Amino acid sequence: MVTEHLKRRLAAVLVLDVAGYSRLMEADEEGTHARVLAVLRDLVEPSVALHRGRVVKQTGDGVLVEFASVLDAARCAVAIQQAMRARAADEPEARRINLRIGINLGDVIVEPPEIYGEGVNIAVRLEGLAEPGGICVSQIVADQVGDKLDFPFIYMGEHRLKNITRPLRVFRISLASTAFGAGKVPGAMLSGFKDRPAIAVLPFENMSGDPDQEYFADGLTEDIITALASWRSFPVIARNSTFTFKGRGLDVRTIGRELGAHYVLEGTVRRQAARVRITAELIEAETNHCVFADRYDRDVVDIFSVQDEIGTSIVGALEPELLRVETDRAAHSQQLFSAYDFLQRGVWHHYRYTEEDNVSAQEFFRRSLEIDPGYAQALAALAITLIHSVLHGWEKNDAKVLDDALRLARRAVSLDQRAPQARYALALACFHTENIALAMREMEEVIRLHPSHAVAWANLGNLCNYLNQPERALESVLTALRLSPNDPRQFIWMPVLAGGYYLSGRYEEAIEAGKRGHAMKPDFVAPLRYVVASLGQMGRSAEAQTFLPLLREKDDTLAKTEAYLRRYYVDETALHRILDGLAKAGFT
Repeated sequence: MVTEHLKRRLAAVLVLDVAGYSRLMEADEEGTHARVLAVLRDLVEPSVALHRGRVVKQTGDGVLVEFASVLDAARCAVAIQQAMRARAADEPEARRINLRIGINLGDVIVEPPEIYGEGVNIAVRLEGLAEPGGICVSQIVADQVGDKLDFPFIYMGEHRLKNITRPLRVFRISLASTAFGAGKVPGAMLSGFKDRPAIAVLPFENMSGDPDQEYFADGLTEDIITALASWRSFPVIARNSTFTFKGRGLDVRTIGRELGAHYVLEGTVRRQAARVRITAELIEAETNHCVFADRYDRDVVDIFSVQDEIGTSIVGALEPELLRVETDRAAHSQQLFSAYDFLQRGVWHHYRYTEEDNVSAQEFFRRSLEIDPGYAQALAALAITLIHSVLHGWEKNDAKVLDDALRLARRAVSLDQRAPQARYALALACFHTENIALAMREMEEVIRLHPSHAVAWANLGNLCNYLNQPERALESVLTALRLSPNDPRQFIWMPVLAGGYYLSGRYEEAIEAGKRGHAMKPDFVAPLRYVVASLGQMGRSAEAQTFLPLLREKDDTLAKTEAYLRRYYVDETALHRILDGLAKAGFT
């Protein structure tokens, strides 16, 4: 008996649908139906044809498309979303048609005219992850397209998708050139690094054959980033941006262009028992030319000296006129190295941002401190982790935990006054215990010690807004965006940007930045305050009605908003200007 085999082929699958379709239909059924059909007929179908795609199936508000080329699929998606933004420019927010697009490259079952299979299912799930007006893709799409698209891929983390057994690494296509309106994307507003070449340190690859040593490679990478930044001779791209490239295998030219880095440092770590071998290679991104390569074989107790040697070598390669600085730091004892080991394990858990990992991070930091009670970095790390437990709502005894964090941070600074992370922990603790003036001084000290500390720059911008210094706030947060262009915490920085624009009277830009922040994380209400207040100041209270229910859901009343803002806004003029805009928009 012969079994008939299913026909299969590799295809790039694009799935598209209308965001908020049910809400639009409820408000205006016939009008919405006509406008969606017009979008599909006049915009989507011609773009699919132009990019050599085939419309497999069309539903009331969506389309399934097949392409032979994944690059054609990506270019088609970008063209559709750009055209949709131009089309919607003059439409009221409440009537605007926004599309979401997902793209996957995979094996599909072909039963003409339909296609089926996991390749299609993943594309459908990716479309569901996309924000309105956005495009989400699988890692294989991002890797295959590479730098052939004029827009970068931004890593969104691993996601478990419905009916897909394995976790999937997801990326979004950043349409930043239009996300803030013409000429208003943060990157486009930046003047660069004053002609100084920036360097990006990629996560060192763990070659030990032991997944449990991943934390060690990550910790080494972070320490090298910090050491390089202390030289001050050139900017260093922040950790949270460079780590988005971990495991992707992209070429150096692509990474350099995405991050705005002239040089890229990559390397490997192979650790066996008490020995570690580190290889490092510094590459000029645009030419792919290797500036220098070296190998370091050391006892693990000598790890700090290894980091200093790498930093010194890189500075010598970038700026030959500088004399090499002697970095023969005394080797640390085995006991101190063990404290370092526990510290790095804790840091690895901290960056996973879950309640369970937060608890694990605290445990590792405390074990580090049991070995070396005077370890400033471990004290600072524990203080920051405690603050995060309060901010995320994982710890209910807020006042006590914040007081503990403040005590730990002060001890860290007393032990090592030049440690940037100790100063940052103290600044953060002061910030959240409402000592804004001291928080400002400490945040400025962090930046003096570590000029490439992107998060410190962003938080300094926040503090400047609270003191009604919006121009300085804008300069600070834009510096943070330049130093860490792919940072997953940018949604937290958008209210700083929106607030700076609002307090400067640049209401349109405040609206754009606020909307962008809300799109990044829809359950984060802070950016919406500046959107609503700006609309109120511009006499567009009718348009503000779209956002007021979302604001009320979190802030409830204007009185509660005022009580919250008073905890931070030192300047009454700035505070009343925000409250005035909210009231004019109809928020009471």
